[in-house]
Parts: sequence; C-alpha cells; structure tokens
Amino acid sequence: KNRKKKKKKVVPDQKVIDARQIGGDDKDSTKDDDDEKELEKEFANWQSKVGMDATKINDSLNPLELYGLKIKESVDPYFSPYYFAERKKLEEATNTTIEIDLDEIERMKIEEEQRAFEDGDLLSTFPDPEALPRQRQLYSREKARLRAETIKRKLTGQNWITKIDELSKKPFYFNIDTGEAIWEKPNVLQMLEANEAARSGGWRILPLKLLVSIMECLVPFPDRNQCGATCRRWHEAATDISFVKHVWPVEMGALAMNDKKLGKNHFRTIADAISAAVPGDTIELGDGH
Repeated sequence: KNRKKKKKKVVPDQKVIDARQIGGDDKDSTKDDDDEKELEKEFANWQSKVGMDATKINDSLNPLELYGLKIKESVDPYFSPYYFAERKKLEEATNTTIEIDLDEIERMKIEEEQRAFEDGDLLSTFPDPEALPRQRQLYSREKARLRAETIKRKLTGQNWITKIDELSKKPFYFNIDTGEAIWEKPNVLQMLEANEAARSGGWRILPLKLLVSIMECLVPFPDRNQCGATCRRWHEAATDISFVKHVWPVEMGALAMNDKKLGKNHFRTIADAISAAVPGDTIELGDGH
C-alpha cells in the first residue's frame, strides 16, 4: 500500500528563539550606541572648530539646516503642548469671574474687630458728640507740639546722641528721630560749636562759612586783600577757593551748554571769565587754553 508519510513539523525551542531575538536586540542596541557615539564625536569636532559664537554657528550651517533652526525657534514653540496648555490656563483665568460675597467679608471684619477688642489691641469708646470738637482741638494741639519739639531738636542738635559700636568699639552718632547713624560729627553740631567758639573768642574765631560770605561782599582788591591781613582766620576766608574763577577745559566747554550747570565762578571761555572779573580776581585756566 502506498501510504503517504506525514512530515512532522519541527517546532524550535522557545528558549532558542528568545535567545536569538535577544541577540538581535543586543546587536541593534550596540549599533545604536555606536551611531550615537559617532554623532557625539562628530558634534564635538564641529563645536571645537566653530566655537560658541552664534554668528559662526549660523555661518557653518547650510540653508536647509538654517531653515530647520528657524522653524524650531520661531514656529515650534507656538505649537507645542506646553504652549497650548498655558494658553488654555490663561483663557480660563480670563473668562473666570470671581464672585465676591460682601456679606461674608463684612462678617469677617466684625469678627476680627471683636477679637481685637478681647485681646486689648483695640479700644472702643462712645464719646459725646458735643465733645468731639474739643477732642479734635486737643489732638491738633498735641500734634503741633510734637512737631515743634522735633524741629527744635533738629536745630539744636539734641536729636543726635553718641553710641559705641559693638564690633569696632568706636563711638558713632545716632539720630533718635530719623534713625540715621554716621561716624563723622553732624554738621549741625559742628556749626553750633563754631558759633559758641565765635561768641567766646570774638571776631578771630568766626565760622569760616560766615567769613567767606562777608568777604564775598568786598571788592577783591584792595578791600578783601586788606581784610585778609587781619588774622590767620580772615586770611583763610579772603583766599578761599570759591573766589577763584575757573575756565573749563576746551573739550568740556562744548559739553557744558546749559549755563545753569556751569556752577558758581565757572565759565566756558576766557572771554566770559574776563567779562565777569573785577580787579584782584584770580582766573584759573583749564587744559587747552
């Protein structure tokens, strides 16, 4: 009898198939790693040649790469999921209307005031309406008194006290009204000491600022020159640097176009200084004259 022999199907072992697949995957991953390393190496070589300058980077790109870079910078950000999510949040915030419950706010204010009364932070009184003008007058009088005392301390220098610095152990001056702290003696104290010295020492110990103001009213020669021979203090005031007329350097004269910004006894040209000078004045010339 002619019998057909059935061929048995050979089914490979599943472990062998998995091993082959794993081996293929390992080869693919190894190839990907090699490609990635090759790209990193190529990028490093390109970066070392081009550098970090944006202009050089743009010059090294071809037109297609420039077009892609422009798309990434100016187009893609407006089509990203992050952009659409932020835009949706902004629209929701804009369209959302906040309902304010005025009754609830008023109730919270009443509760807060009640707590302040109980803690002693707030006092409540029920004054007589007829006494309100009198209380307002007393308040205004007390406010004016405090303001007058502050001005008096400022003029007499009583608002400045001396303290010792904890780190350097050196004395400094502290203003009890403004909280200012300085190392040097305040100007008001210096002026008060100078006035006291002038009262006790006479004309020869007048404050320098006052003497300069007096000398400014005199003609430089011969009146101011003769007053300067009285004593050393008067000579210092008669020859004060503020009496010297200064001419700006040539390159700065053109910049000082506004006469108000020139300063006292400062001139743009020699002709301006000579026209304002009187006999005995000293003119100091800047560079370029």
